[in-house]
Amino acid sequence: MEYVVIVGGGVANKGAQSMTFQIIKEIRKHMPGKEVVVFCNSKTNDVPKMDLEYNVKVVPFDAKDILYFTGGIKKVASVLLGEKKERIKEIQEILDNACLAFDISGYSFSSEWSALNSVKYLYRIQIMKKKKIPMIIMPQSFGPFHYAKFWQIYIKRLASGLLKYPMAIYAREEESYKELTSQYKLDNLHLSVDMVLLGGEVNRDEIYKEKIQPKHFEILENSVGIIPNKKVLEHSKEEDIINLYKGIIDRLLQIGRNIYIVQHSTPDQEFCKKLKEIYKNHKKVYLIEEELDCLDYDELVAQFDYVVASRYHSIVHAYKQHIPCIAVGWSYKYQVLLKHFSQLDYLIDVKNMQEECAVKCVDEMQEKYKQEKEVIQSEMDTLRKEKFYDELFKLIG
Repeated sequence: MEYVVIVGGGVANKGAQSMTFQIIKEIRKHMPGKEVVVFCNSKTNDVPKMDLEYNVKVVPFDAKDILYFTGGIKKVASVLLGEKKERIKEIQEILDNACLAFDISGYSFSSEWSALNSVKYLYRIQIMKKKKIPMIIMPQSFGPFHYAKFWQIYIKRLASGLLKYPMAIYAREEESYKELTSQYKLDNLHLSVDMVLLGGEVNRDEIYKEKIQPKHFEILENSVGIIPNKKVLEHSKEEDIINLYKGIIDRLLQIGRNIYIVQHSTPDQEFCKKLKEIYKNHKKVYLIEEELDCLDYDELVAQFDYVVASRYHSIVHAYKQHIPCIAVGWSYKYQVLLKHFSQLDYLIDVKNMQEECAVKCVDEMQEKYKQEKEVIQSEMDTLRKEKFYDELFKLIG
């Protein structure tokens, strides 16, 4: 049995889940005789959940596993950290019989996270190189690379050799592309939009072991979805963010809209409840508390006229369903995504926000959302014609 390995995926949030689902679908479509293996971090709840529900082999792959298979003194360190023989044997068998690996991290190689996170990212490439497993780095964000001095030297030296190994590396934004090219000379680097936008619809029977019924919601006509992201609180004061959303919701209610507050990721749950508490006695503001998978979210978001969304992949999935978004973001990846769909007028940057601008955004979207749906659909049709995955698997051979 030959394996195709996926690293950097999981189900910790709907973004990771949607990328995992998408690549599983594409592997099975283009390489039907291979077994798909997802290497996951066991510190999350991903492994037991995926192992129980998903029709895919799921294997824990943590820091000590990465250290062991990187080899040398790191192998000794992993044993001292308690690496188990049974786990080594299972991973060894998979790596010895793997014919291809995909990294779908989304956003991992950057000093925005810990230096050790970047080292772990690079060690995964080193393992694939050592085992001579061809590798593709799927569309994701990169940089900046401003580490403390020791890590700056070590990571640059490590990456200079290892980043040349993958058959292809896809940067999701031009800024990411520039970050990599400014640091490393790479002939395998390409620019691409998000991998979820480039694939077809995923069916439940392609993923789940048993037929799990989707969660259906009967959304009222004339409705708008509010999909917050707790992470915005890291880039602005909570009071300011609450006031921003309050201004948006108040305006939507003034123009007669029904409001549905939707949790896109488990960490957003409390923030969603805070917003609903402000409108606890308002009959036109609803809270959807159920835990949804990314396929449930697709069906739900398609019922709104437009959404106010902050999770990156909540916007991606909305666009995939041709639903316009007012995006509440903080990094360049939001700018790039909205620009690609000619939607930059609907971006609210929490680092430089004004409530009156947000209200103006709502008014403009209210006036033009039907036209914007057509603009988004046209761009999605163009992306589908590119047949990214067909061309990618031709490259693999």
